[in-house]
Amino acid sequence: MPFSQYREGGIFFREKVEGAIHKMSAFVSLGDDGGSDDENEGGGNGPKRGRKGFENVQDYLIPVIQLMRNGKSHKEVFRTVAEKLKVNYNTVSAQCTRGLEISTQEFIEHVRSGQIIQIMKNKYPDKRELIDRELSDLYI
Repeated sequence: MPFSQYREGGIFFREKVEGAIHKMSAFVSLGDDGGSDDENEGGGNGPKRGRKGFENVQDYLIPVIQLMRNGKSHKEVFRTVAEKLKVNYNTVSAQCTRGLEISTQEFIEHVRSGQIIQIMKNKYPDKRELIDRELSDLYI
């Protein structure tokens, strides 16, 4: 087989890329976004759930914040929640950071200060009552 078929732009490379694009299109069309469990883009029948059926606010953010407010480190909490939900540590971390469009350090600081409640209410206005019910007592 000529070397040119292995180079970028060669037939072999193009076939690989086209195959990968086809597989990715099929993957995306199934509604799987590769791990993001964001619920804010739900349509029709309620909030969008991730692959395993978890919602960002109820299943990730609230338990993480409650445990952190009880004195546990974010790393310990991410690990605990990941084990409980049978997801990767990085999934929990991403839901608490990328899901809110903040860094890990910002997340930690916002949990400490209580600003996390307003950030969550802004991001998930349809979950305001749940957020208040589950988190407000932590900041009295």
